[in-house]
Amino acid sequence: SPVSPDVAVGGGPSPYVHTLESIPAKEGDLMMMTYATGGVREMLHNWVLHVERLGLPVLVSAMDKDAVALATEKKFHCLDWSHTAAAEDTSYVRGSEAGFRALGVRKLDVLLPVLRMGINVVLSDVDCVWSSSPLPMFHG
Repeated sequence: SPVSPDVAVGGGPSPYVHTLESIPAKEGDLMMMTYATGGVREMLHNWVLHVERLGLPVLVSAMDKDAVALATEKKFHCLDWSHTAAAEDTSYVRGSEAGFRALGVRKLDVLLPVLRMGINVVLSDVDCVWSSSPLPMFHG
């Protein structure tokens, strides 16, 4: 039987799948953040690898269960926002105006609570490749 994406292989909850209350950051911390559905899994994995290579903390807003499953499989931290998914935006949405708009609204819905927690975010799309740390730009 298939394993639930938010359950680790041993049967317990995945240490990589988070709610707002369990994000591995505290007020004042900085996280590199992106959003993704399973429809862009290759780009998401590439984004995570580049950010991790720079030694920066990763937080992916997983917008569907496929993205949550990838976080568990590849062992990177995600904020499980899949419970907000609508039928229009659960896959690659570039070909669907309604899906693209619905996903855009959900992106703000997940970003605002993270910012309200006092977590600083460098936000980028998954098609961004980080070849160097953006942190020097913030420190002057």
